Amino acid sequence: MDVVWIAGGVAALAVLGLLAYVAARGGRAGRASRRRTTVPGRAAIAGAAAPAKASDGATRRAAAAGARTRAAAGAAQAPLGAAPAAGPAPLRSWLDAAELPPELAAWRPVAADELPPQQLQGIVDTFRDVPRPPRLLSRLASMDLLNAASSGELVALITGEPLIAARVLAAVNAPAYGLAQPVAGVGQAVTYLGLNRVRAICMQYALQQGFQADSPERAERLKDLWQAGALAGELVQLGAQRAALADPGGLTSAVLLSFLGDLAVAVAVARPLLAQIPAGGHLARCQAQQALLGLGAGEIGRLLMQQWELPTSVIDAVAAVDQRLYLGHSPRGDEATLREAFGYLCARLGERLARREIAGVAAFDLATDTDPALALVRPLAQDARFAALLDALRAPQALARIEALLGDRQVPAPAPRTPRSP
Repeated sequence: MDVVWIAGGVAALAVLGLLAYVAARGGRAGRASRRRTTVPGRAAIAGAAAPAKASDGATRRAAAAGARTRAAAGAAQAPLGAAPAAGPAPLRSWLDAAELPPELAAWRPVAADELPPQQLQGIVDTFRDVPRPPRLLSRLASMDLLNAASSGELVALITGEPLIAARVLAAVNAPAYGLAQPVAGVGQAVTYLGLNRVRAICMQYALQQGFQADSPERAERLKDLWQAGALAGELVQLGAQRAALADPGGLTSAVLLSFLGDLAVAVAVARPLLAQIPAGGHLARCQAQQALLGLGAGEIGRLLMQQWELPTSVIDAVAAVDQRLYLGHSPRGDEATLREAFGYLCARLGERLARREIAGVAAFDLATDTDPALALVRPLAQDARFAALLDALRAPQALARIEALLGDRQVPAPAPRTPRSP
């Protein structure tokens, strides 16, 4: 009898234990379920709280002013490259909701690998006479020059090209840089201006060796493009100094090389066709290039960089800047979106400043600007990190530097070469 009672007690305890286990699992599952349901709730709230698209200039100006106020309060604590304390901004939702102008919405860019081989070969033949730049360009575009230990390598590279070294020193000693005393050597230039700025100047002059004009029309286009590149590179540097932009040297290189396709079009395309391609208006120019030549300047530049055997990482970085014309959120994430968009914006500002289409950086307001080429950059003005980069370009020191470059650093057009046949 005792055995029966004992067995019954054991069975009862087992049943009670099983019930307690099931109850505990149910409680944990319920809590887990509640946790899972809170995540979409927060996302839905964030989406509902995202600023609506501005319907008029006053609303856009108010949104931009609010973003700049937030940036002034928090940019130092959350530089580009670090997640903001309140969580990531809804960049994708802003960009997905952006209203595209009709001319951009109706345009589809064509990639080189989409073309039939015969058509692609015809494009390659058009630019076959564009000479390969010195090997120095590839080294400058790909090497890591972001630490003081690399300054000796940079100096050695530049001094190995005497013509480029002389032009770099002439540029550094121009009034735009406001040096207290003349710089006599490349090493001094690096000391006074920094690695990235000297590298950018050197890259531009290395590119210039390969592009020469055979007519006043080509020379004028080249002059505008050289100055646009110089201004764009300087804008990147100025933004990086004040807003903690990661790898400013790499972004400056990508921005400078993003002008490569337009440079090639300016010197290699037959003059009757070139006359049909607008010199200003980035979107209109890209559309005309693709319609007349088969590819836009971005893809043409990529083909040239591949032929010149520049590193794939460099080519990809340039393409990422170019694609901000028609791609919103970068597949590489929020940080890459902000970084690439800033480089692209600096390139477009450089063009407009060089062509005197805007009076200066102080006169530019991204929130109210109507350039269709900036349709997928404009929503980023709502982000505090991007607003901090914009504010860096409006700082008194930055404005003075750009004004000095506009007044003093007029890039001379290369000497005319033997005329090409029309």
